[in-house]
Parts: sequence; C-alpha cells; structure tokens
Amino acid sequence: RGFQVVSEIDYGSPKNQIPQMVARFRADMLVMGAHGHTWLDDLIFGTTVDVVRHRISLPVFIVKCP
Repeated sequence: RGFQVVSEIDYGSPKNQIPQMVARFRADMLVMGAHGHTWLDDLIFGTTVDVVRHRISLPVFIVKCP
C-alpha cells in the first residue's frame, strides 16, 4: 500500500527518548503499545503514553495488548 515504516530500538527513559526519535524520523504518526495497568498502577508508576502524547504534535495510535 506504499506505507513507509521505520522501527528503532533505543535505550534510556522512554518518556524522553520516544519524542526525540519522533522528531529525528519526522514521523507522521506514532504507534504505541499499552499493556493494561490498573488505574492504581498508573497512579504509582505513571504512564509513558500520556507523557509522550503531550510532548509530540502528531497522531498517536495506541494498541492495547490482551
């Protein structure tokens, strides 16, 4: 269908690295996986998806794994 997909493995804080990678790639959209913490886990550990989506200015597609 003509889609160009880029993937990369990086290290460090995902909340910082993912927005940097998005800028480097000049991405049109970001796809992220969610693994289904409970609200209490999110409160204690925080959520990467929420922080990342506020740091970038493009669509984020969130896929929840069963």
